[in-house]
Amino acid sequence: MTSTSKVRNITTYSQFELAMSDSSGVVVVLYTAPGCPHCSNFLPKFNTLSIEREAANVAFYNVNLMSGDGMAIARKNNVSGVPHNQFYSRGRKLGEMRGDSGSEFRKL
Repeated sequence: MTSTSKVRNITTYSQFELAMSDSSGVVVVLYTAPGCPHCSNFLPKFNTLSIEREAANVAFYNVNLMSGDGMAIARKNNVSGVPHNQFYSRGRKLGEMRGDSGSEFRKL
């Protein structure tokens, strides 16, 4: 198994829409912001999970609120704080999790 993160960055609406059209499994979107200590704490855990779940049809994405369309994408999806995870399947939201608890994230 490779140790390289499988998290893909989303910076535009078209990239977000493409990620939502992934019909092969679950899509996990993490919203972050530079300088956010909770985001910095959670990102290594998120990256590790992206590697561990690669074969389980789970795609991992990161939306940086300060990059490209990040803030607008977050607003459109009712993200009011970071870090914030949303879980999708075939474009339909399955749930979400706020905060940086890696142990809670692993339960989902």
